[in-house]
Amino acid sequence: MKKLDKILSDEFQRDAIKSMSLFYSDTISEYRNDVNEDYENTHLSANFQNFFKGAIYNNGLNEFNSTNWYWLKLIERIVHLIYLHENLVINDSDFELSESEDELFNFWHDSDYAKSFLEMINETKDLLATSKFHLNLLEGQVIAFFATQIDGSVKFDEVSFYNTPEIGDGSDRVFNAKTHSYFNLESKDPDRFIFTISNKDGSNLVINGEQVNFSDNALQLSSGCFLHLSSSILDKDRENFFQRIEEALQIINNANPKLFTTFTNFTKAIVPINEKGIVSYSMQNLPGFSSINMYERDFLDLLDDLLHENGHHYMNAFLNVEELISDDDEKIYYSPWRRALRPVRGIYHAYFTFYWAFILYKSLYVANKSDSLAGFQPSKQQTIKILSRTLEEYHMINFCWPDLLSAHQAGKISDEGLEVISFINDELSTISEGLISDIEAELKHSSIMDYEKILELKKHLKDTREHYTES
Repeated sequence: MKKLDKILSDEFQRDAIKSMSLFYSDTISEYRNDVNEDYENTHLSANFQNFFKGAIYNNGLNEFNSTNWYWLKLIERIVHLIYLHENLVINDSDFELSESEDELFNFWHDSDYAKSFLEMINETKDLLATSKFHLNLLEGQVIAFFATQIDGSVKFDEVSFYNTPEIGDGSDRVFNAKTHSYFNLESKDPDRFIFTISNKDGSNLVINGEQVNFSDNALQLSSGCFLHLSSSILDKDRENFFQRIEEALQIINNANPKLFTTFTNFTKAIVPINEKGIVSYSMQNLPGFSSINMYERDFLDLLDDLLHENGHHYMNAFLNVEELISDDDEKIYYSPWRRALRPVRGIYHAYFTFYWAFILYKSLYVANKSDSLAGFQPSKQQTIKILSRTLEEYHMINFCWPDLLSAHQAGKISDEGLEVISFINDELSTISEGLISDIEAELKHSSIMDYEKILELKKHLKDTREHYTES
């Protein structure tokens, strides 16, 4: 395989997914080897330990998938929390936290339980007691997620849990993301996000007092991924979402079949969101699930968002297995997307994920020129956007490469981390200056105002490079 073909290679992508799958299997095996009937941990409740000793051997965990990976990451959070408790050093000062206290505080401050944690610690002033209380809530989350996503026959007393909107859960709907099916709650409280769940005899899974039956199935797109709607309110837009995404994926396939294959390799479910100001997003701990804003974005944005989040899934297939970049918060690298200094991980992520916007818009431009978009005729405004975004991403991505090389030399990016993004640099190096000049000329002819924005961007990047080179 030529090096230039790697980043868009189906074989290379499947190898990355296989590596993540093997890593998952090895980790589960390690947990199974470490657990036995005599194992006890003073930091965990007896109820949780009894649950875990049985759950870790459940056949539902044998194979890698998105929900199993998410559950594994929940377990790793508990393991890390136990470590923080065991190594906690209490500072006698009322005004300053010890290093270990600060780490424990930040663990909860950055979690889903931040609001509850802050309210309780402000009242009790007892960090350890507050952390132990919330550890019990985290135990419930692990049990509930296992019961709803992995095996509904596990026995346990009632616990509370947060719904998981990233898999499609809402105030009146709970998903089983493995089977892409859901259960509608009769209660219609739009502010509900904490549920109670129990299964005392192993055959009667109950959420908020209602018997659970995951009988309604999500729509499956022709690409193979599923459409997870988070509430009955969104059901009215089901067909609209389905058709728009189908059309978007068809256009991507017509413009660049390798881009479409890349999408099908990494995206398993799309969760439409309608929250003002919330852009599309995904989670490293939930591979393959993309939350896509379907209300505040135009049609080209939809194509872009689908591939951008897919790019995160692609990159996470590496990040979840290997140490590609250092955990470094030093803001010394300029991000042209934010026009601000960022840590190394900021420009590393941006370089990888915005590449997909460049290759999308470049492919749309080339395909439109050859009339191969099969019925999709971009409007004048869409054409201007295609031209502008191709140029913007081309210049901004190329701007970052010297800084990424510098970060590698400084030990902030591993050899493996540089190799992954070098495939993108190699791909970009094949783009001819003639093509970029042609696009600039067409943009100048179509919209002098947008052309001047590109000139301003190029000058800004040149001046910025000179400024940071001098300093």
